[in-house]
Amino acid sequence: MSEQFTEKWGRFPPHLHHNIDQVPLPIVVSQDDTFTCDDDKDVHIAGHCKGGLPKLKFTMHVVVNTGEGKDCDGHIELIGKGKVMHGTCFSVAERSQWNKDVKMFFQPNAWMNQEVMALSVKRFNSHMLKQWSSKAKALLTCNHIDAHGFQGTKDIMANFGRVLLFCFPPAVTNAVQPIYAGCGTSVRCAIGRLLDEWLMKSDNLEMWEAGMTAGQCRVPISNNANEEALQNDSAGISCFHCCGVLLTTDGSEDGLIKPQGRTLLSLTIPELVDMTGAEFNDPEVWDGLLTKEDKMNNATDDVGDSKEAVDAEDQDGDDDDMREAVEREEQAAGALDGDTEEGEEDNAIEIEELRGGLCSGQRRTQCRRLVEEN
Repeated sequence: MSEQFTEKWGRFPPHLHHNIDQVPLPIVVSQDDTFTCDDDKDVHIAGHCKGGLPKLKFTMHVVVNTGEGKDCDGHIELIGKGKVMHGTCFSVAERSQWNKDVKMFFQPNAWMNQEVMALSVKRFNSHMLKQWSSKAKALLTCNHIDAHGFQGTKDIMANFGRVLLFCFPPAVTNAVQPIYAGCGTSVRCAIGRLLDEWLMKSDNLEMWEAGMTAGQCRVPISNNANEEALQNDSAGISCFHCCGVLLTTDGSEDGLIKPQGRTLLSLTIPELVDMTGAEFNDPEVWDGLLTKEDKMNNATDDVGDSKEAVDAEDQDGDDDDMREAVEREEQAAGALDGDTEEGEEDNAIEIEELRGGLCSGQRRTQCRRLVEEN
């Protein structure tokens, strides 16, 4: 059994539960709409935005776990718009001001694609070895987008051998993805708060008022999208709980599972019955479970199929109508010897009429013989 196995958490303790997702990050964070509550001590108001600042954005690739205190772990990678993967097309002066602990990737749409994901997964594996012991094995959950589930990602994880990658089914991101359920918004708001603090410095405010270039915007974003924005570990853990991603083997914390947009239903689990006992193999026990109507139907079927019942019906069929029916059946039987197509069709009609009518006694017997001969 693995050294990290516990009776409560099983194979993966909380600090080895990781989740990844992408969160959009504009230069101006949460400035269009504001809201507050009656008991808030601080009231935030919308600020002015110039130019295309809300549109010039990054995509944050957020990695979080469910550890607390010193076991809290996570990092942020930024994906910006650019033609060169590592941003070498930008000036050396700008790149020297980027936060060296925040990896920057660039691609034309600022999206997470397969190429960026392959590099990100390799960095995650290296981070695992640095942060935890070489024998530690982690669970990495993610939504089912192409970059996460493509074969290149799986091959990298398989070669590393220390991370179990699990992609959630499609169309359930809003219910079971912890970062989407609130953790990602918390990180983005934390970065917005850090940017506000950066803006309070006089030099930065003057640069803001004069109009910032794209390169000048990338520098503060890089320096504020750091680990400080991930310090609210309680919020991240609650998101894992409510999505049902942080399950226990004993079910002790199942009451914390409250998926977003879902209503808990009151379900009653029926009592399990042991069907292997000798009493369930006794026919008399099953007879006691039959209703009166079931017993009557069974009795009728038994009488109708017995030889005595057929013979009794044969003896009461000597009236004129019955003789006419027998003659018709004999004519139909004679038609079976015909080789022409017309004779076969007439015979089929006679048989269908006999099947569709009510028959008893000799007529029923002749009908059976006719069908068997046909």
